[in-house]
Amino acid sequence: MKYALGFFSAVCFIGSIIFIGVGLHTMYTYGLGILGDYRGHIVKGDAFNFIIIANRGIGWINIGIISSIIGSTLAILAKGLPEGDTKRCPFCAEIIKAEARVCRYCGRELPEEAALEEATEASEEERRKLFLAHVKSVIADLRSSISPGFDEDERSIRFRYVVSHRRLRQLSGLTPEALKRVNKNLAAWLTSSNVGVKLEMRGENKFVGNFVLIVDKPTTIRFHGKLPPEAWVTYGYLRVNGEQSASQLKEALGERGMEWLAKLEANGLVEKVDDKFRAKT
Repeated sequence: MKYALGFFSAVCFIGSIIFIGVGLHTMYTYGLGILGDYRGHIVKGDAFNFIIIANRGIGWINIGIISSIIGSTLAILAKGLPEGDTKRCPFCAEIIKAEARVCRYCGRELPEEAALEEATEASEEERRKLFLAHVKSVIADLRSSISPGFDEDERSIRFRYVVSHRRLRQLSGLTPEALKRVNKNLAAWLTSSNVGVKLEMRGENKFVGNFVLIVDKPTTIRFHGKLPPEAWVTYGYLRVNGEQSASQLKEALGERGMEWLAKLEANGLVEKVDDKFRAKT
């Protein structure tokens, strides 16, 4: 496409030179054809024929000007298209060769693609919005009759759930492009933060994703009885988000969230500090 636009641009420029030349030649030539027999603006006082010839010449010149404008437009479009295997420099946004290691425009060393993807970090707000969307998806999935369920052992509890990308976008307010980016970043961030909560993506297609949310149980606290899975989801939410007030938890998890919070508090898994709740580890 780039070369085709460049070719037609050159044709238009050559055509504009020819048209303007023909126009000037016509204005200074008197005769029936392009090449007349006499020279001069007014030949033998024939002003009428001079007007006809002048208008004809101006018409050719106008065609040449239009052709040059078209050629310039095509040249600009061709310049903006990538040439072969190319990419944009992440620092100056200029188009460079795909295999380039140093940008020839700004001179900066280019990061590897994997490192560049990792460097495109999500903001903390994006991560927390998406994590809450996953928490709500897990709770909704637990209430479903077709829920894949969860696995629990002495060390952790693993929630398996399937959620549509559309649902995650609705709950988090992220765009489709941001959702894919923040999902990967969220999983890496949870792992590196060492908060006792992990997110694994087991598979996805255009419409849904298959996830596993893992919540580590506290190792230094002995709790009584068996907690409902929703309470463990709430516990994981507190571990990721830190101290939360009752109103914040109610806004995030609804009325049922307060019930699960009460169960966690009764089992010594959360503590209240200055009207805020914090997960014990």
